[in-house]
Amino acid sequence: MVRLIREELLVVQAVAITLDCWTSIQKYPYLGVTCHFFNRSLELCNRTLTIYHLLGNHTYENISKEWNILGKIMSITTDNAKNMSNITKNIQDQLKKHQSRFRKIHQLGCTAHVLN
Repeated sequence: MVRLIREELLVVQAVAITLDCWTSIQKYPYLGVTCHFFNRSLELCNRTLTIYHLLGNHTYENISKEWNILGKIMSITTDNAKNMSNITKNIQDQLKKHQSRFRKIHQLGCTAHVLN
């Protein structure tokens, strides 16, 4: 499955990602990363790229290189927590170091979190 997702992501021009952090009932922190894109048939595709138990270094650069989306991210949807704003800023700073199709990443607040 991982190979198929990587092949899909090789041909797309742009992706949007969704980040979500949560704490399990056992008090373990996790980060989920989901990628959204249109395939060649213009069908909307959603793929869970990873769910990390937050220990150690899981930076944007490591995740984006692993999935070959470095420079393709055009928007990020997160909850409105301060740490998510920091992650988006960090990604924006990383983009300045790499060639990207997009000059700015748009951070979108999750509607469910905004309304809640």
